[in-house]
Amino acid sequence: MEIYTTVNNKTFKGLNRIMAKTDAERILSDTVRSDAMNTLALEMAKWMNEVGLFRSCLNCEHWIEGPPDNRQQMCGKYKMRPPTKIIVCGCDDHTDNIPF
Repeated sequence: MEIYTTVNNKTFKGLNRIMAKTDAERILSDTVRSDAMNTLALEMAKWMNEVGLFRSCLNCEHWIEGPPDNRQQMCGKYKMRPPTKIIVCGCDDHTDNIPF
């Protein structure tokens, strides 16, 4: 005799043991899954930071915002407005400006 289980309007064969999980097993698996997701997210963010994906002039300590018309935005280190590619991708002299 085969057992079929319906989950979210989909029918699966042989999933009766999933339905038999205890609350402790669900909490444990959810905790383990959550911890794994948090670890993965931190590792991804660390890697993205190392390869420069978070670098741009807008989050650099040398960036001078200027007045609302944006005509005087510039790099405080080089005293000039960088090319668009540098503004978006950052440069080798990028220094993180963490506002919190």
